[in-house]
Parts: sequence; C-alpha cells; structure tokens
Amino acid sequence: PEDAAMMQEHLVKLTPDHPVTAIDHRIIMPNGEVRWQHWSDRAIFDKEGKVVEYQSVGRDITNRKNMEHALQESNKKLNLLSNITRHDILNKLTALQGALGLLELDVGNPEHQRQIKRAIRAGEVIRSQISFTQLYQDIGVQKPRWQNLHTAVTTVCMDDGFTTVTIDRRLENFEIFADPLLRTVFLNLFENAVMHGGNVTRIHVSGSETPEGFAIVVEDNGNGISPEDKEKIFQKGIGKHTGLGLFLVLEVLMITGLSIKETGEFRQGARFEILVPKGKYRLVGSAMENRGSLSDPPTL
Repeated sequence: PEDAAMMQEHLVKLTPDHPVTAIDHRIIMPNGEVRWQHWSDRAIFDKEGKVVEYQSVGRDITNRKNMEHALQESNKKLNLLSNITRHDILNKLTALQGALGLLELDVGNPEHQRQIKRAIRAGEVIRSQISFTQLYQDIGVQKPRWQNLHTAVTTVCMDDGFTTVTIDRRLENFEIFADPLLRTVFLNLFENAVMHGGNVTRIHVSGSETPEGFAIVVEDNGNGISPEDKEKIFQKGIGKHTGLGLFLVLEVLMITGLSIKETGEFRQGARFEILVPKGKYRLVGSAMENRGSLSDPPTL
C-alpha cells in the first residue's frame, strides 16, 4: 500500500513523447513476504494519444536491495567508528603538542630544542592526515548532482577568503554533474597554488567547450610545476606538505568520470585542466538559446 501512490504517479508520467520509464517497488507475495521488483514500462497510445495498453518487463531485485541496505548500514557504522577514533586521536594530539610546546620553553640545549621542534612539526602533519580522513570518508556518500560552476567557485572564494581568484562570468551558463564535494576540488587547487606556487598574486578560473567535452581551467602566475613532478603530483603522499590535497581532488572528480591534468609551463605558473565528458555538463538558462555568444571574450 505504501508504494501504490508512487506507482500511479509513475504511470501518469508516461506520454506519447516519453512512453518509456522504469521503477522499483515492493510487492507482497502469496505467503506474505515482501520483495522488490524492477519494472521497465512502455505505454502504447492510439491516434488520439490515449493509452491502450502497457508493455512491461520486470525482474526480482530483492537480493540486490538487501545487499545495498546492508552496505549502507555497514558504511554508517564504519563512519561512526571513524568519527569517534578521529576525535579521540585529535584530542590526544592536542595534549601532546601542548606538552611539547611547554617543554620547548624550558629546554636550554639547542639540539634538544631542534628535536622538540621536529616533534611538533610531525604532530602538525599527523593532524592534517587525520583531518583528511574525514574528507575522504565523505567521498561518494551522497549522490552526485548538477552544480553550477560559477556558484561552486564563488562559494569557495567567499567562505575561505581567496581574494586573488578571478572567475570567468561565462561559467554561470554551465552546470556539471559531480560529487557534492566539488567545492573541495577548487578549495584544494587554490590552497595548492598559495602554498606551493611561490608569490602567487592571481588565480584565474575559466572554461570552454572542446571536442572532448568541457574543459575547466584553473591557472595561476606562480612558479609552476617542474616536468618531473607533473605525473606524480596526484599520487597519495607526494608533495611538500601532507601530499593529500591533489590526491583528494582526483578521487572526487573520478566519481563521475571527470579527469584532471597539469598543463602549465614550468616557471610560468601552474595550469590545471579538468575535463568534463559530454553528457556530464549542460547549458542552463538563456545560454541554451544563445550558444553563439559563448565564444565572445570573457567578462571578469
């Protein structure tokens, strides 16, 4: 009974223009057992556009549904355990770093002071790595959704104070299908430029359609990335800090089939290009009616 209204709404949506759709719903077996079925339904219409019959193909998906439910419950328990463990580790780490800081003030031996400083820095790296696990456990937890590019970048700039970022206004015309952690992609790219790019005074985000799809470009005017590092920067643990930022960027993008590469010239700034395949981006609003204007010079 709980699925009856959903089933009726499903059938009403079938029209001559859209005669085929699919639905998952529950049924009650003769012995009282509740099972899941997946149905692909096609409505057949007469010349007046009235439904004369349905053609339906169904299959039992109860086992799959049970496995999905069990997996969701397991993920909830693992995330709860991870949150509790991370909280406890960070609390102990805070106490340890505080004790080391007080000890540093009382130690007169220069060598001992250097060793204490190394221990404090190691604690900072551990804190960053533990904090990273919270971001990583959220990847793929929520369903991907359509997101406006200009809004995603602007939100990061406003929330995290990146005043050196300029954004191509034409990005307002595009949405991409990506994980809800898309803002983390731009956040890490901006932080990477500030931390490792030297004296970066400008970060620019733009985009354009290409034969392969839609290319999002994030480029800066810093030192750039050496040729020998280009292929390694997206590997876990590679980098001058924790080596996790660009690794996280790649993981988030791969969920919906997006890719990223670094195409800048060394000593002329870093240039990251995100490729959004066809079908994973779309025009919105008035841009759909004025595709030709998208080739005009950008307004910042």
